[in-house]
Amino acid sequence: MLKRRLLCIAGAALVCSGLLLFPSSSLAAPLPPNVEFMGLAERLVFFEDDDPFLSFAEVVPGDSVTRGFFVRNTSGVNAALFMKAEPVNDTDRALLERLNIKIALPHRGPSPEQVLYDGPVARMAESEPFGDFVQLGVGRDIDVELIVTLSVPADLTSEFMGRSAQFKWTFRAEDRSGPPFPTQPPHYPPFPPVTEIPGVKAPGTGDKSIAEAIRLPFAVLLVLLGLLFLVTVFKRKKEE
Repeated sequence: MLKRRLLCIAGAALVCSGLLLFPSSSLAAPLPPNVEFMGLAERLVFFEDDDPFLSFAEVVPGDSVTRGFFVRNTSGVNAALFMKAEPVNDTDRALLERLNIKIALPHRGPSPEQVLYDGPVARMAESEPFGDFVQLGVGRDIDVELIVTLSVPADLTSEFMGRSAQFKWTFRAEDRSGPPFPTQPPHYPPFPPVTEIPGVKAPGTGDKSIAEAIRLPFAVLLVLLGLLFLVTVFKRKKEE
């Protein structure tokens, strides 16, 4: 009996050790169903839940929806982050001309709110030379939350009322550690270096790619060994 208990404890300890070494939030971070990542974005952009990102079940004049997401760059890479919106249905394409989107760094202590973009969703596609994406910023050692508000104008015409508005939001990130990135078009607000924003904590740097590559297989191995211990013990107990 004592031996069986010790085996159960050992198996449970191995399972817990694997989960602690690689938390479940890291294994499967929440991702809204209408969000897609390109390039390095999946390593930089994080959501608190998997609720649909900025969508309307029914378009009502004067209505708005606000969501936030986190940008964390601890890789030491000078990353450029972009985002764009595409309608799920072509019939909603005209609605992009009427909906307004505001992307901002919220107020933090003495630092006022900094608006990165405020205008029609459709004009995000005019952000040349960045293709059909709007640039959110370039920087390293970033740890900030961006607040995005999608709003319906109060004077929306009746042809759009009552319709659903479903969009796919794509985030793209690129390594810009090489040649300087082209300057933003003048009709977009400049994005100051995030590391200079007062009150924003920049996490420590360091190349963790090797450690992370080893940690996942090791954690999975510990979990499997723990489960094998538990299955063996319960099987023996059942046979007795």
